[in-house]
Amino acid sequence: IDWIIFWLHKPLYFSNSPNGYTDLIVLHELLEQYDVDLVLQADFHTYERSKPITSDGIIVDHSKCSYTDPKGQIFVTVGTGGHSHANIKNKFDWSVIQNNNDFGFLNLKILKDKAIVGEFVANNGKIVDTFEIRKNM
Repeated sequence: IDWIIFWLHKPLYFSNSPNGYTDLIVLHELLEQYDVDLVLQADFHTYERSKPITSDGIIVDHSKCSYTDPKGQIFVTVGTGGHSHANIKNKFDWSVIQNNNDFGFLNLKILKDKAIVGEFVANNGKIVDTFEIRKNM
């Protein structure tokens, strides 16, 4: 298995929570145990992407968009399907980008050379965010 991508509706990391995470944070240890590479989450009507984070809350890579074998999970909230936008209340150190202005979708490309490229594409076609996760295999 080259990649493990986990999806859930309710987010684990959430900028509208006072502490930056929800009660579901207890799942993060399992995600770490099973070497999950990317976590896709929704519910929060905005787009937000985290830096790689370990289950004890340590940011293991402060890069903005390119990661090689990160030791933590990257969390991407894509709740931009079209109903409304949430107001973002906080900006935590783990958050790379927040966008509550654009409706859009996340396009994931899994490349043969052991990379995932993610692009958040707004409905007008503009690429708002790009990130890459690489594995040394």
